[in-house]
Amino acid sequence: MKLVAVGAVAQRKRPFAAIDTIEWLHERGLAAQLTWVGDGPLRLACQKRLGEKGLEHSVRFVGAVQPDQVPMYLQAADLFLLPSSHETFFASAAEAIGAGRGVVICRLPGLGDFLTEENSILVEDASAETLGTAVLEASSRFRNVEAKHMASSIRQNYSIEAVSAQFSSVYRAALARA
Repeated sequence: MKLVAVGAVAQRKRPFAAIDTIEWLHERGLAAQLTWVGDGPLRLACQKRLGEKGLEHSVRFVGAVQPDQVPMYLQAADLFLLPSSHETFFASAAEAIGAGRGVVICRLPGLGDFLTEENSILVEDASAETLGTAVLEASSRFRNVEAKHMASSIRQNYSIEAVSAQFSSVYRAALARA
């Protein structure tokens, strides 16, 4: 199973929880791999932990990449996993769904607009068991879902055309009241 995370290797993204989740999955006989796209202050500490746990071949930190390269990493994965503790819009999860990949993330306020049971599993805590169980559930739930179907809601609601239409509607309403 190939997992991908996109974001800073920083405390708020909880990279150690992701590493512990890969270990939990391995302990249950699943050869899970995680590719982390992004860089940050915890990268060296994470790589040290991987060596201590013997997971250096199961988790790969590719560093920062150009934005146009991110879809390649998303499409190469089966699922998106990022146990972040804080997000605003959570663009990387939206990008993953737009690439047709299911997501496993922690439940955070304000993320209900595009995360649905059809494309994501939201967990209450970042423990390895909780995240690992959600990864297994997501793998089963989304296995036969076509990427085009997975991406349809995000593309419909957040495409350039859809967002432009929403802005135009707001402007027309404001002008009508002026």
